[in-house]
Amino acid sequence: MAGHSPRLLVASRGFRRTALFVPFLFFLPHFHAASVLAQETFVLPRNNASSKLVYYLSVPASDGFPVVIYVQENGCRSVWPYFEAHRATFTSLGAAFAAVEVRGLKRGGRWRCPKEFLRNNSIGDRMLDYLQMLHAFRGELPGWDRRILWVGESEGGLLALMLARAISESTAAALLGSGGGLPPPEELALAKSKAMKEEGRSEQEIKQALAELLAQIGRIMEDPESSKTWLGRTNTFRWWSSYLSLNPLSDLEKLQIPLYLAHGVRDRAVPIESSDRVEARFKELEKSNLTYARYDDLDHRRLDSKGQSQEDRVGTDLLDWINKQIQMGGKSQP
Repeated sequence: MAGHSPRLLVASRGFRRTALFVPFLFFLPHFHAASVLAQETFVLPRNNASSKLVYYLSVPASDGFPVVIYVQENGCRSVWPYFEAHRATFTSLGAAFAAVEVRGLKRGGRWRCPKEFLRNNSIGDRMLDYLQMLHAFRGELPGWDRRILWVGESEGGLLALMLARAISESTAAALLGSGGGLPPPEELALAKSKAMKEEGRSEQEIKQALAELLAQIGRIMEDPESSKTWLGRTNTFRWWSSYLSLNPLSDLEKLQIPLYLAHGVRDRAVPIESSDRVEARFKELEKSNLTYARYDDLDHRRLDSKGQSQEDRVGTDLLDWINKQIQMGGKSQP
């Protein structure tokens, strides 16, 4: 959830994805085949001309490729290191790889968060950026076969989920440590309660902490456009209000495309119960399009109980699933 640093899954194996569509009409320049193959950084004017949208795109040499789009967690950290580490992996599988840069941040930037980001950091703002990038793809991306596979991390997975639900070209989505079965306020309360119990806190202390949490959520929702922050210096009330209002399980239930959930049981940021609820709900509905990778010994950062990183194991499992989706040539979201 908010406030956690980004993790690169294996240097070239693994990552998460999701899908999206919505017919937004932006005036954007067209690509030319030669420039697309030679260029990886693209800059577009935002619709209100207030700033520039930067995204990264790497394409394979052969035509007829899907696009894998990575949606990182919330925070003021450049997505470039992740893109740079994984682009060759996906192009070698015959897929293009794309990611949208954090608003107002220079490539590779970290922590020095621009005011532009803080003023425009919400689920809706981020969604518009991906829609604009996709409109540019539709304008003319030579060789694209009109399939999108999404990979989203932590709360970025919930954004990827929304995009997958909205974008007609979406053919698969993967969520890493994102939960999705419980509304965000319930996840926060459950995570707080579990952490305090592990610390040996009394029932009265837990009750008081949950009451304060509920009160804080109320203050956020009463002032949803505020630049005040909570649980992290980049997590403004504007961002929190957009995040706390999500209903991810409803989106998951409606999606017919292949879905992948990866989650560690020891995750203290996003409770494992949230992903467990997704699995249970899919069984209730007799839906068969979910693959659930449940790691008994891993936390939110994919560290085991001995503090050893298991990025390679998680990344290999995910990449195997993604490769299968690429090779299957699945149908897009109806």
